[in-house]
Amino acid sequence: MVLNQQAVGHCVSGCAATLWQGLRGVAVDGSPLRLPARPAIEKALGAVSEGPPPARVSTLYAVGHGWVLDAQWAALCVSERELAIDHLDAMPPDDRALYTTAALPPSG
Repeated sequence: MVLNQQAVGHCVSGCAATLWQGLRGVAVDGSPLRLPARPAIEKALGAVSEGPPPARVSTLYAVGHGWVLDAQWAALCVSERELAIDHLDAMPPDDRALYTTAALPPSG
């Protein structure tokens, strides 16, 4: 992630920002996923009896550019909200975030 932050920082300094009312728009989205069963991943997330370990990922995007500004991942038991809050450290004060939620189909 450090390499991505350096690359984005370089691009941001050389590109005109896409602004809305003087603010850069960013969006946050999180999703569950399964990572490959590797010792380091299982150590970080916990091993499961069958299949690859589940995880949660959250990404902060610069909407006008399509750049990934920050990414977080954690065990599935960590909420998307917790990961989204961690993105605040990667946002300058002139950014405005749009947080999205997926609509769940009605049960029954």
